[in-house]
Amino acid sequence: IAFTVESKWKYHMKAHTGEKPFSCQTCERKFTLKSQLILHMRIHSGEKPYSCQICEKKFSVKARLTVHMRIHTGEKPFSCQIPSPVPPVGNTSGRRAA
Repeated sequence: IAFTVESKWKYHMKAHTGEKPFSCQTCERKFTLKSQLILHMRIHSGEKPYSCQICEKKFSVKARLTVHMRIHTGEKPFSCQIPSPVPPVGNTSGRRAA
């Protein structure tokens, strides 16, 4: 594997050595990257800097807000393309739920 960015190469190399130089002072969990430790610390601090503009629910990680927003937009980006001979539990119409 080759890398164009040195920091990505260094991170990859830590996977081989198992090096995790950043540790949580509260629970002693260890991390490869400082950014991972910073995100982890939100568990202990309760910090939730990302909030839904529709329902005001708060999140500690931006990706969780992104997934949450699908509740409001109705977006369902993942669907099964395999026909099912048996309807899902709770569906008595004989059709698959959308």
